[in-house]
Amino acid sequence: MPAMNGLDAIIPIKRLSPGSNIIMLTSYDLDENIRLAMKRGASGYLLKTASPDEIERAIESVQQGGVPLDPAITKKVMAAYIGWDDPENAYNLSAREKDVLKLVTQGMNNVEIAQKLFISRFTVETHLRNIFYKLDIHSRQKLVVKAIKTE
Repeated sequence: MPAMNGLDAIIPIKRLSPGSNIIMLTSYDLDENIRLAMKRGASGYLLKTASPDEIERAIESVQQGGVPLDPAITKKVMAAYIGWDDPENAYNLSAREKDVLKLVTQGMNNVEIAQKLFISRFTVETHLRNIFYKLDIHSRQKLVVKAIKTE
């Protein structure tokens, strides 16, 4: 586009016609571009490699309230959301599981952890079970050792 790029066009289009649905059709799969487009009000994000059928399905999806994303974009979004792309979170621990794990490595028992995090002892036990499963560990001692080694 000669006057402005697609990302910059979203805001004035939405201002003039708030009910408009905008599907970005671009060659850029950069995380920042995706984030900006969606934040500015785009209803979908497709790459130019999309087939005519995929574009048609995306338009139909938007008309029904969907948010069509190119499969490669969906994978990126899910990776960021779940933590797949975070090398420091190779085990895909949730934020709360990380909190619990940190307190376990500080020597706290379940009751102390529960009090510190303002959750029940049973919730702590559930988080620990999930951590044990994700790290393939079966004892608290081995959990602490593994956590310290991977810090």
